[in-house]
Amino acid sequence: MFLYLLSWITAVFHISLVVFAITSSLYYLAELIEEYTAITKRITKYCILLSVITLVLLWIFEDLPNLMIIFALLSNFVYLLQLASFPFFQFSSPVFLATVVSVILNHYFAFNHFATTYYPFSEIMAYFTVCVWLVPFIFFISLSANDSVLPTTMSNSEYSPLYGRGIVFKSIYLLYHLHNDAYTQSHINTYCQCISRLSSELR
Repeated sequence: MFLYLLSWITAVFHISLVVFAITSSLYYLAELIEEYTAITKRITKYCILLSVITLVLLWIFEDLPNLMIIFALLSNFVYLLQLASFPFFQFSSPVFLATVVSVILNHYFAFNHFATTYYPFSEIMAYFTVCVWLVPFIFFISLSANDSVLPTTMSNSEYSPLYGRGIVFKSIYLLYHLHNDAYTQSHINTYCQCISRLSSELR
């Protein structure tokens, strides 16, 4: 009985370690994306190309539904449109909404096919990893870079409404530090005046 209870405690401990490792990895990847947005954009483009090539090869060599393959290809086209404004994401823009809908429907078609037709688990995971999850996962962990990129990285005026969302937070942050700097400067000025007055009295 005690060993059974101990097994549940250790299972919870192991699950906690796995969750902690995953969250730490996601945080680290988000930091890398914020630091190297240009490289991340290039990698994402290559991932979209890899997904498209994989889908074409699957359409040629495998007996997969044409509708699922065609929609997956269209989803990658939508991802490519979203990549044009990377790392800026405007959550109310038609492209971003189309990206979200594409991810959901892409999952629907894939689950619908693999639930009715038997495939080995490794093959199912291979399809989902390359053709369904890869690019949306990069976009997901890149959301934190939306408000962390310097405004000088914008090369087109069409990004300015999107940047307006991030600049609010940056402005608040800047005003806070300017207020602290002004507060510190006033104390320094008061201290200098006191030192000057004291030295004049000593003379």
